[in-house]
Amino acid sequence: MNVAGKVALITGGATGLGRATALALARLGCSIGLNHVAATKREADLVNAELAALKVGTVLVEADVTDSDACRTMVSQTVELFGRLDILVNCAGVTRFIPHNALDDVRDEDWDFILGVNVKGTFHCVRACRSAMETHGGVIVNVASIAGFTGSGSSIPYAVSKAGVISLTKSLARVLAPKIRVNAVAPGFIEGSLDAGGIGRPVCSVARQLWRCQSPGPSVPGGGCGHSDSKPDHRIGHGDGPYAGL
Repeated sequence: MNVAGKVALITGGATGLGRATALALARLGCSIGLNHVAATKREADLVNAELAALKVGTVLVEADVTDSDACRTMVSQTVELFGRLDILVNCAGVTRFIPHNALDDVRDEDWDFILGVNVKGTFHCVRACRSAMETHGGVIVNVASIAGFTGSGSSIPYAVSKAGVISLTKSLARVLAPKIRVNAVAPGFIEGSLDAGGIGRPVCSVARQLWRCQSPGPSVPGGGCGHSDSKPDHRIGHGDGPYAGL
């Protein structure tokens, strides 16, 4: 996968998968636009220092992905600095931990918050990047979840939101082809601060052991559980062209 000299914008880049993705692409010689929200400014500064140590171009872009205008400004800032945009990875995502059988505990604001970031935010970022990518081509990767297929996960609104990301990806792939290729990845359980903070470290530890006992199959591709600091599998998507394998 040759992304040396390319420019990637990573949403939700201050922590977890976003941080890991930014560092992985930077190690391959990619310049990074690192998106974060105000609440994760400290973490974003730390990631930015890690990126700078890799001797690649980097810029911090604060934006709430639920705000369409903020997403357009974020893309403009990235293109203004680097002169181009080749890759968008939509890692920004949120959840709330609500037992699936506790239907009365799910509030309207939970639906609005989760769908706003996970689905609408993904759409906002893709739309904002379209014109910058169409001139020379590009790649978009949306982070969904196995919950989008199984209906499981931290809450019903979360599972629904990730199913929405999968459907959105299919629609956008048709609309933006052939100049821009759009794919999604659907990770299973990934150990990190979000899960540890939401379900608690003891439960997180049990889940980790259960996933490690799983064998590869339709619901557990590859088997085992992931960690946001694990070495990423670069075989995302398929096809030919300058971004094949991304």
